[in-house]
Amino acid sequence: MRSCIEAVRKAGFPPMFALVYDVFYQALAHARPTLEAMLGPDFQLVPNFWVYYVETKDDGKGFEPHRDAEYPDTIGVDGMPTVLTVWVALTDATPLNSCIYVVPIHRDPQYPEALRDLRTGGQRIALEDIRALPTQAGTVSCWNQYIYHWGSRSSQRARTPRISYALYCQRGDVTAVDDVRLDPRGPIGFGTRVALICRSLYRYSHLSIQENEDATPLLDFMARNGVSPPARPGFLA
Repeated sequence: MRSCIEAVRKAGFPPMFALVYDVFYQALAHARPTLEAMLGPDFQLVPNFWVYYVETKDDGKGFEPHRDAEYPDTIGVDGMPTVLTVWVALTDATPLNSCIYVVPIHRDPQYPEALRDLRTGGQRIALEDIRALPTQAGTVSCWNQYIYHWGSRSSQRARTPRISYALYCQRGDVTAVDDVRLDPRGPIGFGTRVALICRSLYRYSHLSIQENEDATPLLDFMARNGVSPPARPGFLA
C-alpha cells in the first residue's frame, strides 16, 4: 500500500487516488475480527476516506486537534460506538513523524458535552493528560466520533514519512449515518472508487473541489456513479 501511494504521488496525483487499488479494500479483511467484535458481523463501510502523507520536514503535520464529530448519537445504550474511525498505519508512526495524540475520555472534561454538541472543542484540556499513540506499520487504530485527537508535527529528524489512511465503519443494524455506505465484502467498481475519492476530496480538502464551474465535470462524474457531494465538511485525523 505504501508503494501504491508513493507511485501515485510520483505521478503528480493527490495520495487519495491510491484508493483505486484493490489492496486498500482487501486489507480490511485482516481487521474484520476486531471490527466485528465492536460493530457486529454486518458492519458497513462509510467511505469517508483520507490518505495521509506527512513529510519528514519541520513544517509537516497531520490534521489539527479536533473531534471527528460528523454524526450525532453514535454511542449505543451499551456504551459501545455504532460508528468507528478506522486508521491504518502504513509506516511506523512516531512522535518524530506525526503519530496520533489523544486525550483519554476520562481525562477530557468536555467529553460529556461533545456527546451532545458536535461543535465541542478542547479548550479545557490539561496538557499533561495528552497521550501519544506511536504505532508500528500495519497497526489498525480505532476511536469513536467524540475523542479529541490530532496528528502531531513531523520533523526533519524523522526516518520515514508518516503514511496512513482512514475511513469510517458503522454497525449494519442501525440507520445509515451518511448517504453512502457499502458492504466491505462486496465488489466496488473502478468508477465508484474514483467517485468516492472525489467525494472525500470534496468533503475534507476545502481547497480541492468546490462547487464552481471548474469543478462541474468532477461533480457530474460523481453523480453518474451514484455518489453525491457530502452535506458538510469534516475531519478524520
